[in-house]
Amino acid sequence: MPLPPRIVLIAALALVACGRTTYQTEGDLLAVDSGGATIAHDEIPGVMQAMTMRFPARPVSVLDGARPGTRVRLQVVREGNALILVGLEPLGTARGAGQNVHDHSPRHGGVVREVEGVHVELAASPDGRVRGYLSDAGRRPLPARDAMGTVRLNLPSGTRTLTFADAGDALEARTAPFDVESATADVALVIHGTPLEVSVLLDLTGKRAGVALAPQTGCVPPDAVPAGARAPRCTVTFGSTFTAIGTTPGGERAIIAVTHGATTVWSLPDATLVMGIEPLPAIAVALGAHEPDPRVVAVRPDGSEVVVAAGPRLVLYDGATGRFRRQLEGPGGSIEALAWSPDGTRLLVASGGKARLLDAGEGRVLRTLGGEGQVLAVALDANGRYAAAGTDLGTVIVTDLGNDDPPRVLAPSLQPLAAVAFAGDRLVTAGTDGTLRLVDTASGRETGRTDVGAPLRMLALAPDGRHAATADAERTIRVHRLPDGAVVERLDWHRATIGVLAWGAGQTIVAGDNDAALAVWDVPAAR
Repeated sequence: MPLPPRIVLIAALALVACGRTTYQTEGDLLAVDSGGATIAHDEIPGVMQAMTMRFPARPVSVLDGARPGTRVRLQVVREGNALILVGLEPLGTARGAGQNVHDHSPRHGGVVREVEGVHVELAASPDGRVRGYLSDAGRRPLPARDAMGTVRLNLPSGTRTLTFADAGDALEARTAPFDVESATADVALVIHGTPLEVSVLLDLTGKRAGVALAPQTGCVPPDAVPAGARAPRCTVTFGSTFTAIGTTPGGERAIIAVTHGATTVWSLPDATLVMGIEPLPAIAVALGAHEPDPRVVAVRPDGSEVVVAAGPRLVLYDGATGRFRRQLEGPGGSIEALAWSPDGTRLLVASGGKARLLDAGEGRVLRTLGGEGQVLAVALDANGRYAAAGTDLGTVIVTDLGNDDPPRVLAPSLQPLAAVAFAGDRLVTAGTDGTLRLVDTASGRETGRTDVGAPLRMLALAPDGRHAATADAERTIRVHRLPDGAVVERLDWHRATIGVLAWGAGQTIVAGDNDAALAVWDVPAAR
């Protein structure tokens, strides 16, 4: 149903009265929630390039009658770093009508799971209330009166099975107040005679993101370890392979992303599941395709934000709650690597073969690092002065961000570099030639090297900067002493290629392989 023209007009007049500039463009309306809309919009001249993003709506009445799948004219104003939707006018059928929209974002602060074309969002509050919100495949609300069922909460004090009742816009069940922060919730519903079952990790505080698809196990001792063999302290079995891992600055938490699954947050070194990271914002994809998986996860140095890179976009979440904050479109091409500046104001990203320094607030490109070759890895030093970009030519482009001098090009390898990192005044490189190298950042002089005899794929530094871990193409993890790079421990348990590697709090290494096994290692040699 078309929006009443007076709504758009009133909103526009209000803006003029407030003296704010109104920006206008067109786009495909992908999703509508209680407080905003997700739109794949064209360029907003003078503001941003074309992208898909969620706009908060003020007043929310501008969303009245809005239907996903339509082409719209939108009006926005800027408030700080945010763009606020103040006008919306339908124009016809969306241009991407032959596409699917992937939208599993919560609308009511809960956790969403889709089954048989129905989205079930489960939300809880500390007072013992559990609500279930239902929507169809296009995220249009379904009436609660058409459903019935139960939710079973697996609490430390025992299991509580609650019966849902119709509460108007949702199903609702009540019990005694909760005294824990989260619990596994098993939901059994019947909708028009069709049974639906979902299980999620439900946040009971009402503040944090839950987990729509939890791992198959907690961290348990590995099976079938030969006598005397070195083995991880415990392993977690996931339902799909790993795509990215990041850790908080001190290594107290690890954020783990998997293929077509939930992104989860774990405490270290105990390896306990803490909470989730909300799903990526809605995006339109070709029929039969899936949205890009997260490829990079990085935590802002003060821990306040987590950035997830998926395809060309950067999605930022609250570091304490896992809730969605905002989205930035990258500078072009799939983002393969990124690093935060120490003060959290800039992001160095590798995409489209280039390394670019971005404003972390708006996503503007501040500087493009010159040099030949395709950039595969990036790093920023602890002072935010030097930027490093490793290339497929085996070179490292080192740029002093404090001046406009031409970058220095180092050539530590004749083969592509898999990873680069700064450890104090040293630059550490891991090459597919099988060599870990340490280079003095100021002079470019090589100060240490270790040849492991197999192509290196990954590199992780200990939080204290005194050790590094590498993973090679033959499934071996090595612990290197810095600054000379000598191997002090070798870990050979993994039976599949290692896909993610990180160093957590204390002497803890976390590695996920392509058998969907996450191993948590204690490394006494790193003391």
